[in-house]
Amino acid sequence: MSSSAASAAEIHKSTADASSSLPRAGASAVFGPPPRPAVFPPSDGGAVRVDFRGWPSTPRMWGRWVEKLRPRHEQAWRDLGILDGILATVDCGRVRRDERLLLLLAGFWSAAKGSFVFPWGEATVTLEDVAVLAGLPVVGVPVSEEVIATLAADVSALEVARVVMNRGKCRKPVYSAWIRHFLERSPGAGDVVEHGAFLAMWLSLYVLPAPPSNVVRAQVFPTAVLLARGQSVSLAPAVLAAIYNDLTALSYHLAVSGRVGNHLPLACWAPLQTLQLWVWEHFPALSPPTAFAGGIQGGVAAPRAARWRSARKVFDPAHIRAALMTPGAFLRRPYGSTSGFASPPEANGQGFEVKQEKV
Repeated sequence: MSSSAASAAEIHKSTADASSSLPRAGASAVFGPPPRPAVFPPSDGGAVRVDFRGWPSTPRMWGRWVEKLRPRHEQAWRDLGILDGILATVDCGRVRRDERLLLLLAGFWSAAKGSFVFPWGEATVTLEDVAVLAGLPVVGVPVSEEVIATLAADVSALEVARVVMNRGKCRKPVYSAWIRHFLERSPGAGDVVEHGAFLAMWLSLYVLPAPPSNVVRAQVFPTAVLLARGQSVSLAPAVLAAIYNDLTALSYHLAVSGRVGNHLPLACWAPLQTLQLWVWEHFPALSPPTAFAGGIQGGVAAPRAARWRSARKVFDPAHIRAALMTPGAFLRRPYGSTSGFASPPEANGQGFEVKQEKV
């Protein structure tokens, strides 16, 4: 990948001057103090207005692009720990959003504790949940917008493609135009560029969504080229931080909406489909019938999220509240030993005392 020194410098400057940032805890607007944890059923959120901007809708040609690159890059995706995260975008269909369930759940969120405070105890989304349900790696270099000097040319090549689309019919690198631009390239023609472009769209749409919507963002280019060059990136912690951040904003929004009356919609940018899968996995009483029990798809084990392909079941708010508040309704380790995380020692149903040693 090559470009003139002048254009590379200009592109670098445009990347550095970009105003929006990757979603992470503390990246969004400052909200007031978090409400006290709910110990009684919160309201059903019927009058609360929330816009789930980070909930992905798979573009029509995305599956073709995955199948084009999979033969050449499947082993690399596996080594990077992102194979399940990519295949889930094609194999699992769209996770049908249950806004009522998400709003009722958010009423129990405590920002101070970083957990849901139920009458029977606390529970929270963990790195294991994100790793299993979103198919993302826990280990690797942190997510960053900084461009590594040795990969500057790769980032510049992606920026050139972005500039071309800014001058095109759409006037911006929308997903459909981005796919068409690279899907029509012959195999092997600028393979690293296309792979980086593919990963940049995957990050923008499914992993680290942020405004503006429906466009491939330049802020993810450094992470995309790292992955394209075989460097592992710890995506799961970044996604978990985004979920926690939006839960805090959402719980505050629920609290003030009831007092202030008509409130502006809250835009949630975190990939909250992972949060809904968390509820379905950990609260069997709130889960719809699974569509796929597991097994092999395309020669590899199917992503965990595949079992919820297009699943949907509408529950009454009273049933949702009752399930969330019922002792014993929470399934502690739904993934068993398949997640790759070590299981903690059993304590015969009792908790462990946390002791602090004097130094």
